[in-house]
Amino acid sequence: MAWDRMRYRSLVDELVESCRFHVRPADAADLLARLSPADRETLVELLSHAFVSGVHETLRVLHDAEVEPFDHAEEGTPFMDLMGRLQGLEWPEESG
Repeated sequence: MAWDRMRYRSLVDELVESCRFHVRPADAADLLARLSPADRETLVELLSHAFVSGVHETLRVLHDAEVEPFDHAEEGTPFMDLMGRLQGLEWPEESG
């Protein structure tokens, strides 16, 4: 089966969106209401990092197992693509 670049990009972008919007203070309003704003922000950062780490590890396992479409990547490996997209990098231009 040929590598489907657009499907791959769509899946990585969906994971990026999940990482960006998965953890929000409103998700645990009662607990967070008892914390100081600084403690809330720290907790959100810790949970967000844990979520991104899980997605990163999942992509690593899929890539190592050569599961399509994660057996290919745009910039090295799928988990490198994820991190680049999370940092705001655009997909590379397609070469002919």
